[in-house]
Amino acid sequence: MEQHGRGAAGSPSASTGAHAGPGVPSGSPAGASARADEVDASIARERFRTEGIVPAAPDPRIEQLLEPGETLVSVHPAVVADTRAFADGSAFGAGAAGDLYLTSERLVFAGGVLVTYRLGDVEEAVVAGDDVLLVMRDGVGLRVAVAEPRLLRVQIAAARAARRGQVADQGA
Repeated sequence: MEQHGRGAAGSPSASTGAHAGPGVPSGSPAGASARADEVDASIARERFRTEGIVPAAPDPRIEQLLEPGETLVSVHPAVVADTRAFADGSAFGAGAAGDLYLTSERLVFAGGVLVTYRLGDVEEAVVAGDDVLLVMRDGVGLRVAVAEPRLLRVQIAAARAARRGQVADQGA
């Protein structure tokens, strides 16, 4: 299983001077973490371009939730997420902790509550500091505090692109 989104390419090499991001001193621990995340994201981006998505082995928790034909792309353990609640109250509140599973079809947040978002409903994914901000088609916003936000954003983009390709192939 992938930890912190690391996959078949393994652990990335040492930082090669990638920019840590706005407001992050390059010599600080946060700067080093941001540079490592940038390197991981770059490696993943290239791997997705050349190899496509290589499914990860699901753990027992997500395995039982996968739909037919759905595969696990990555797991990001110990994330903190919050969202504006849905009208029916089905979303989680501020600061919910759990694991985030990215599949070929969905984002699945498994913490004290199980919340899923279809990738087709994701309109935008943006990195802001140590967070990934997601805007859904219905206007709901989701903030995910994760160890490697740039890598998660690349993984979401790759899964969405692969999904669009599958939908286009099925429609042809």
